[in-house]
Amino acid sequence: MKRINKNKMMALLCASLIAVMGACKSKIDTAALKKEVLTLHDQVMNEDGKAMNDKIALDAVEKKMPMPGDSAKILSSQLSKLSDSMMDWMHQFDPDRKGKSDDEVTGYLNNQKAQLLKLDSAYKSLLKVSDGYLKKCNVKPGNSMQGMKM
Repeated sequence: MKRINKNKMMALLCASLIAVMGACKSKIDTAALKKEVLTLHDQVMNEDGKAMNDKIALDAVEKKMPMPGDSAKILSSQLSKLSDSMMDWMHQFDPDRKGKSDDEVTGYLNNQKAQLLKLDSAYKSLLKVSDGYLKKCNVKPGNSMQGMKM
């Protein structure tokens, strides 16, 4: 009889240990995901700094050589709108999410990561176009502005 109780006790202990480890893993995953989002934010902000340098250069090109329907003005406007989108993301981002369950925090952070990945992709595409345009105008794309970090 005592042997059965020991087996039950061991099974209960193992189940408890697994439950505790599962809860800890959830907390670690949430912290890791938050760090991943913040790292991605820093990367996108660096691209925003490059975009603002390109915007300054494009504005200078447009002033020196204004042309109707000029790509410099269009690209400058697109860079501004993209930067505004990044600023909007930063203003709404809530890194602490106090009072929310781990599942809610994970869902929120995954959503924020997806938004940042879209912004990252848009920056890379637009920077490629603006850099190419500036090179055609014999203007070196700027990179003196650095992105902000959270």
